[in-house]
Amino acid sequence: MRLQSMRRLRGLLCATLLSFISGMASAAHVASPSDPFIFATFDGDGSTEQELWVYTSLDGLDWAPLANTNFRGPTGTLRDPSLIKHTDGTYYVAYTVQSWSTQSTYFNIASSTDLIHWTHVTSVEAGVAGTAYTWAPEFFVDNGVVNVIVSLSPVQPFSFRSYLFTATDASLTAWSAPMALGIGPNIIDTFVVKQGDTYHAITQNGDTLYMEHATAPSLTGPWTYIATGNWAGWGPGKEGPALFKRINGTWALVADWYSSNGLYTATSTDLSTWTTPLASVPSLATKRHGTVLRQGDTTDYRLTNRHSGKVVDVQNVNTSNGALVGQWAWNGNAWQQWQFVDRGDGYHVLISRNSSKCLDVSGASTSDGAVVIQWACTADANQQWEMVPAGGSYFNLRARHSGKCLNVVGSSVSDAALLEQRACGAGASFQWARQ
Repeated sequence: MRLQSMRRLRGLLCATLLSFISGMASAAHVASPSDPFIFATFDGDGSTEQELWVYTSLDGLDWAPLANTNFRGPTGTLRDPSLIKHTDGTYYVAYTVQSWSTQSTYFNIASSTDLIHWTHVTSVEAGVAGTAYTWAPEFFVDNGVVNVIVSLSPVQPFSFRSYLFTATDASLTAWSAPMALGIGPNIIDTFVVKQGDTYHAITQNGDTLYMEHATAPSLTGPWTYIATGNWAGWGPGKEGPALFKRINGTWALVADWYSSNGLYTATSTDLSTWTTPLASVPSLATKRHGTVLRQGDTTDYRLTNRHSGKVVDVQNVNTSNGALVGQWAWNGNAWQQWQFVDRGDGYHVLISRNSSKCLDVSGASTSDGAVVIQWACTADANQQWEMVPAGGSYFNLRARHSGKCLNVVGSSVSDAALLEQRACGAGASFQWARQ
């Protein structure tokens, strides 16, 4: 158990630094294809807006544009893009091929190796007699099997139902005949995730315009609605739900509030109870229906100091910008766990599982003794660390902006000792193991 005296001491240390830290401006995140979170979306209903945009994020919260790809596919229209990264490292999007007011009897798939330049792969026919609208294809990979869930409707009035298509070759050019999922009637934008042995679908009811929640023991059902109407308090008029897991393990939902022409989000720990009301995503305020891909190493590591045997720890279980980072005996909690995100050239950013913030040299200082804190991820050089071999399984963590190394202040072996940057030395207090 952490002693109250230690908490007070660290609280005083935090207060001493707050006046300096709180005034620092956080630079905008610079998008990179290697970021853990990729968002594929489009802009609106205008002829020049129905094309593929790609955004990225380090934490699943703050998004930066990677590219307006200008990709619209063979029809000149791209809506509702759904993104996966295939086993060969290639990215694929499935998308709607016509505006919402124009009939369509198929969906398209395109590929890219860099998220910017895209090539048409194939068109997949709806295969259901009487289909006049083929909307919102959503990739769902289940035990290595690539599926697409598509909403199909006859002529207006709309009456959408969800169908499952399964890839029958590794190139994603050949697909099975459609199989009805048994969700409906008039259900659209079906987005499926799996937790444990249960499949969860968030859909939009085309009659009430509420997003609803169904579960099933298998992808093909039987599906049972466990939450309908205004169950989450989000109100009507939201569509295009997309689900993903953030760094801290919580589920996030992003939905298109089409009357506001912007994206909104909510979070959950169990897929059943969600935050309300929906919160706007300012960096995606003009975007529409899309999906989030989480990529890269999602392992949560502890960093153990060779000298003390203690681990890198966000002090006082803090989630705020500027929270001090020190060492503490390993206890398995989220504020002692870090994800390593490759930024290229041998550098990584380290993201706290507890806060989704990054390990940061305060104020981008280049001085010996500059304290180490957590801060909203920006991918600036004072948040980038090089793992320099130090013998055996140990390494130094060298800050990109200063060339200095992560060190325990005073080579302390005590709980709550703070971390700093200092000219790299051979001492054990500079050495870390990733476990």
